[in-house]
Amino acid sequence: MAQRRIGQRVKSLREERDLDVGQLSYKSKVSVSMIHRLEAGDRPNTSGVILARLADALDTSTDYLLGRTNDPSPLLHPPGVSPQVQTYVARALDIWTELEQVAPDLLQRAVTLLTSQTELLIAAREAMRRPVGELQTVEEHENSTN
Repeated sequence: MAQRRIGQRVKSLREERDLDVGQLSYKSKVSVSMIHRLEAGDRPNTSGVILARLADALDTSTDYLLGRTNDPSPLLHPPGVSPQVQTYVARALDIWTELEQVAPDLLQRAVTLLTSQTELLIAAREAMRRPVGELQTVEEHENSTN
């Protein structure tokens, strides 16, 4: 069902923008056969990178293609998110999809690592918000919790 929705939205936007499949392929760097299969609903598990390329070429968002919003307007630069971070997230989602299919145990380890890294980032952000006099060394923190 989701693949069919993606394909319908790709085709609809492509036609609205007066593009043929070859032109969309050229703009998106996605093969003509992949676009045909996607539009026909025959492409299960389309990667995040392919969706991002198509969304960029069609001047829309991946959220629109995925059916998470009905607004085809592009979200070009989410507030506070650099293009470098957007690219990293798209690559991470592509890797996530691949690992989910071929190595779920490795994905689980990656999720555990990502969770601990996120907790460290949150702690660093909270520490930055505290006045300098309130910061503790690791030893002081450990002594205060024991």
